[in-house]
Amino acid sequence: MMNKKSGIVILTFLLISTLLTSCMSQTLSTHFVETDVEAEVRDVIDLINAQDTTGLRERCTVQLREALTDEVMAQIYEAIGE
Repeated sequence: MMNKKSGIVILTFLLISTLLTSCMSQTLSTHFVETDVEAEVRDVIDLINAQDTTGLRERCTVQLREALTDEVMAQIYEAIGE
C-alpha cells in the first residue's frame, strides 16, 4: 500500500509532467504573451523555493486555495526538498 508521502510525490510528478507535455506540444494561445507567461512561471517558482505559501495562495483560484492547506503545502515543500 502506498503511503501518503509517496502519493503526493507521484501526484506532483504527474502534474509537472502533464504541464510540461502540454506546454511543449502546443503553441501558446494568442490570448497570452509568451514573455509574460514565462515571467509569471519564474515568479511562482521563486515563491515555491521561498516556501511562501501566502504568496502562492494569493495567485490561486478559490478552489485551489482551499485545497492547498498548510499540511499539503508542508508535504509539497518536503517532497521538493528531497
